[in-house]
Amino acid sequence: MKKILSIILAVVIAAGLACTVASADEFPQPEGGMKFEGRWAIMNGLVWVVYEEEGYRVSVELYNQEALTGEVWEYACYYSEEKDVLESVSSMKHTYSIDAENGDMTDNESEYEGFDEEGQTTVFAINSNGNLTWSDGHENAGADLEFRPIGDFGGIWQNEAEEVYVEIEWEGLADEETFFYFVFIRRGGEEQYTEFTMTGMYNPETDKLECTGSAVSYAKNAEGGYDMTSDDEIYDAFFSAMGNGKLLFEAANGIELEFVDPAMENG
Repeated sequence: MKKILSIILAVVIAAGLACTVASADEFPQPEGGMKFEGRWAIMNGLVWVVYEEEGYRVSVELYNQEALTGEVWEYACYYSEEKDVLESVSSMKHTYSIDAENGDMTDNESEYEGFDEEGQTTVFAINSNGNLTWSDGHENAGADLEFRPIGDFGGIWQNEAEEVYVEIEWEGLADEETFFYFVFIRRGGEEQYTEFTMTGMYNPETDKLECTGSAVSYAKNAEGGYDMTSDDEIYDAFFSAMGNGKLLFEAANGIELEFVDPAMENG
């Protein structure tokens, strides 16, 4: 669906601008649209906005923790400089359910997908509070919802030379009270290493993921096992996005981490 939506968006924008060549160079990201990129969340809801050369792919997920069901919308959008919003040219919606016994997810067939007809345009805007609003053109699903910015940190990151491994996962879809990132950090090699288990909150003023948690250290012993040491100290960690698939772990002089696995991207 990602590829299909990108193709649809490229065709629509090319026609609208009367362009003859639809290459990446013809469609640089508009400066006004940059503020939409990243993730936005409410309790049990997540919006992910990604720029893909021709325009924006916007994914919306709402999860019902009690019913163990969810709804997912996918939009291909373009940035309207005149209105300072993202407007859709195509839309798709499907639902899913979670098996209570084994946690398996079952995707249902799409309820609708394709070009938006007149009166079906979906609009994403940023209000005076700095939050993202969602005016769905098909069923008004986003009425009265305001999504807060949470940055874009999800995934698995590492720096092999510095022996640093990091997992970051958004937990806001887990239940009706959780609203943070789960952060796991491992530093060290085979002989000795430390694992940090943390919660992370995005600070929009600093554009950083600010984490707090505890640590457990492991040291290899003569028997080939590991001796474990934990303490009562509370540790802090800070991350900032560098772009181009890199994340800065602000430890010592700073450690650049490479994005290596999208398995945890969507939380």
